[in-house]
Amino acid sequence: MTITLNADYFAVSDEKLLGYCGEKDARKMSFTGLDNVSADRYSIIFTYPDGASFESEISDSEVTLTNAVMRMSGIILAQVVACITRDEEYIVVKKSNIIQLEIKPSLDEKSPPFPSIDDSLRVLDEIHGTADLLTDLSELLDRRQQHLDDEMSQIDDAQQELMTQFGQCIESINDSVDTAQEYAAIASENADQIFRNKNDIGAARPNIFKPVYTEKEYNGLTLTVNDDASITLNGEIPVTDPPGSGYSDISLCGDFNPWLMPQPEKHLANGNYILYLEGDFENDNDCGVSIRKYSWNPDGGYVGIGVAQRWANQSDQSFTIADDQQYPYNCIFLYVKRGVQFNNKTAKISVRYPGSGTANTWQPYSPTLQEQIDRLKEQSSGGYNETQTERITDEVTEVTQ
Repeated sequence: MTITLNADYFAVSDEKLLGYCGEKDARKMSFTGLDNVSADRYSIIFTYPDGASFESEISDSEVTLTNAVMRMSGIILAQVVACITRDEEYIVVKKSNIIQLEIKPSLDEKSPPFPSIDDSLRVLDEIHGTADLLTDLSELLDRRQQHLDDEMSQIDDAQQELMTQFGQCIESINDSVDTAQEYAAIASENADQIFRNKNDIGAARPNIFKPVYTEKEYNGLTLTVNDDASITLNGEIPVTDPPGSGYSDISLCGDFNPWLMPQPEKHLANGNYILYLEGDFENDNDCGVSIRKYSWNPDGGYVGIGVAQRWANQSDQSFTIADDQQYPYNCIFLYVKRGVQFNNKTAKISVRYPGSGTANTWQPYSPTLQEQIDRLKEQSSGGYNETQTERITDEVTEVTQ
């Protein structure tokens, strides 16, 4: 088995099978890309279905899978950790994402008894009772302003417990149990509510910005929005493009010209944010990004003021969006220097929450948990069967790590 880590320390395994329960020194695990992060100690942590964890040090980009690793069968969670040694202590430099592996039962390992239909229905009734848990969780989220960190921990615990129950019931219910489809729908609704609550309080995402369109033409300049939400510029805006200074403002929030007839909207909700722009332009001031709040009067037109502004490759800028009766709306603009020819130049805009992402670094757009849930629902449309529900369980579990 080989685990490959990219520059962002995103780990991918070339296979899912780790081995069989009870094997001793029969297999090796290889790693590539460890040195993408500078450290003097690398290890991998295995977490088992019973909650126990085991850490193996990676030596010469390999780990021998001892019987201590192959201690029990089931779905195993694995995570690569890079550390530096300082004063006889290990300080974590970087962790990879969590990947799912599997240890299969050995021939002499006792298989768990297959539950009866009555037992399966009893477990299903317990799942129905999670509605009370979700009600309590919703009340707790109402007080999140002063206890955000504690609430996030409680939500994660409740979510993990629900996913564990969901997975156990999926494995134990026979194909012939007609109520399995009902159970999958109920568990999906409960998980959906937890994800919505967690998303509402601003789970950490390294980039929440994405233009509302995929391509835009503006007076000789073409803006193409890529899959990662970066923007490729081609063409040139004439120096005569009115009005104002030597730059043209292009809204990224809608297909309108703010100087003529904008549609009032609030693109960013109230909160604290960090703005950054990365670009490969000939000059950093060929292109910039700004956050503005504005008012709109059909008789008086557009009146706006700047909240944050960055040229390409400037350091991060923090800003706040709050209620403002005078300027109730806000929008994100790209301002482009007129008379400059752009040939496949890329503007990478990052808007993130404080504490998420890496300073002065752009990362691709991170979909919200709700967007990921909707994607899973779309993929699973047309009804559930055992194979589909197992796949949905795996994907939802990966989203929640």
